[in-house]
Amino acid sequence: MKRKELRRSCHRVRNYIEYKLLSLLPTSLMLWHFLSILVVLSIVLYCVKEFTSLGPYLADLIEPLLNLVIYTLLIVLVLCVYVYSFLKLRKNSFGIKKNLEPCQYPTVCFPYGSKCGLEIGHLEEVKPLNPILVSMLSFLPFDKRELFVIDAGALDVPKISLEEVRVDEKSGSISLGVTSVSFFDVYYTHYFADGVLTAADFREESKSPMTLREMLGTDIEQFVEDQCERFHRSGVLKLFHLMPNPLGVTGIVRVKHNQQWMYLLRSRGRNVINQIGSVDWSFSGLVESHEFLDKYYAGEKWLDLSQFVMNELWDETFGGRVSRDELFGLIDDVSAIGLVFNATYLFQPELIVLVSLSDYEQASKYIDCSERKWSTDQEIESIIRLGEDTLHSSQTPKVKFKDIFTPAWTLLQEYLASGNHFHS
Repeated sequence: MKRKELRRSCHRVRNYIEYKLLSLLPTSLMLWHFLSILVVLSIVLYCVKEFTSLGPYLADLIEPLLNLVIYTLLIVLVLCVYVYSFLKLRKNSFGIKKNLEPCQYPTVCFPYGSKCGLEIGHLEEVKPLNPILVSMLSFLPFDKRELFVIDAGALDVPKISLEEVRVDEKSGSISLGVTSVSFFDVYYTHYFADGVLTAADFREESKSPMTLREMLGTDIEQFVEDQCERFHRSGVLKLFHLMPNPLGVTGIVRVKHNQQWMYLLRSRGRNVINQIGSVDWSFSGLVESHEFLDKYYAGEKWLDLSQFVMNELWDETFGGRVSRDELFGLIDDVSAIGLVFNATYLFQPELIVLVSLSDYEQASKYIDCSERKWSTDQEIESIIRLGEDTLHSSQTPKVKFKDIFTPAWTLLQEYLASGNHFHS
């Protein structure tokens, strides 16, 4: 074997062993319990040895036992330090996401007041991963399923994949043509955009490791921007067919209080796999295709916007504390305002939805305010400016936003401005 090939093989073996150590993380609580037991046991054995009178037989037994416990404790501590330092210093080598700040998020603003819905005639078609992408992901230096288990919880629930957006010329309604896609595939295309694809990229001369973003990012961005312009001209938008295009929904919930609009913000919890603790809109998530299989098999081909937004609104915003009938009574209007293509996750499409509620007091009664708060337009503008100011300085940001927070707010202003123009 040549020296270069041998070095690459050594890198691959070492990386795989290091990755195996990551499997300890889900059971870190058990690991600390084990460490605690070792510490207590060593203290007890030392006290017995030093402060009690033992016969020669017991003394000979306790001495090696104490040494064994101490050596085991040291070995486990060294392994713990190694694993956590490995996570901190080298996590990007395994595709665990970098904190990139892409500067541009292509957007499409829908016509004001347009009815919007999903075309689900092809919902049961699970779109396979393109063979080119399969080839690109074939030589990852670790077990893909194990990383999926650790980082994404191994819950491979099929998601809706957006194929086309089309405005009907007669009715003006907007149809989102969809199929289904495996979340396992989505994870390794969109959430793995900045992961190193092969152990060969650990070579000394590699200045820029090979990633999906590096290979496809520019082409996808150009395609998306061209399609956004095409939509404004022809009312049709196609998605990049090389990639799965999981459709996310971000909901902006608002209600009028004291003659001004109040918007519901939240902090992202630990039940998500990215951007934990950042400020987000009222609810968000990928649309799951299994939720609408009953409609599909009942022969329905088109789902109104409120039907597929309701589950996220009921679960994430109200936490199931209100009945669905009461929730329908609280909703004044649901409007699709447009799409944001999330550059952080290789231009994954996100449908931005505006939900207007009818009663501030009634809505607030069912909303958990520990992670959510109502904010005015002026307060939102203020915290966005604060976030932008700290982004361009060396200070630690006082406010951390989810990546599409500001693009969604800008899109909302564009949509509302078109509504004012429409009414005038």
